[in-house]
Amino acid sequence: VDSMTVANSRQRGIYMQGANLTITNNKIMTTRGKTNVAGIYLFSGYPSITASNRAVIQGNTIFNTNSLASDPQNSASAYGIYAAGFVDLLIRDNSVFNTWVKANTTTYSSAAGIMINQMLGVCAQACATDPVGGLVVQDNNVSNSIVITRTASPNLTGIQISYPGDHAIVSGSKIMLMNTGIDVGNSWGSWPNTPPVLLLNNTITSAITPIVGGVTLPQ
Repeated sequence: VDSMTVANSRQRGIYMQGANLTITNNKIMTTRGKTNVAGIYLFSGYPSITASNRAVIQGNTIFNTNSLASDPQNSASAYGIYAAGFVDLLIRDNSVFNTWVKANTTTYSSAAGIMINQMLGVCAQACATDPVGGLVVQDNNVSNSIVITRTASPNLTGIQISYPGDHAIVSGSKIMLMNTGIDVGNSWGSWPNTPPVLLLNNTITSAITPIVGGVTLPQ
């Protein structure tokens, strides 16, 4: 999917399922729904671990992704970019602005500019030998426009990675006005012996908690 303009979508701007997916140079403007809302949503379907199970998300602009759950007792989630179940994943040079959920939703609600969940690899296969696999999150810009948006959103994170798989690095990204800048602490659990996520040359501005987890490399 390349060079599309998608505006005023309900629930998902661009949704794809399968292996070997490429999403490039698209503009996704205003995506809204009650919960599990995403500007770009990719899911591999959890096929077997092969080199072809890959995805590239590059050069996209995602603006205004909102979860508007009507019942404050229900959890809500909103993600500018969401990807799950891949062996190789590249997320590069995307701009994600204004991702949030309503302030009166439960503490289980969450919003993230970029959310990567359940990378496949060594530790997804009980840490057997696996020569393929890798996650690169590079040169992305994730921000909100005003402080009130940040403080109104519970669990708002710039870049969040859960189950990072074999090899993962977040580098050269700029994150502004978030509760948490980068969260790679595997707070949802992790496989045994999962290598830590490497962090390099990221710029985080006006975050209550800049970084959770990972290993920050010297510049």
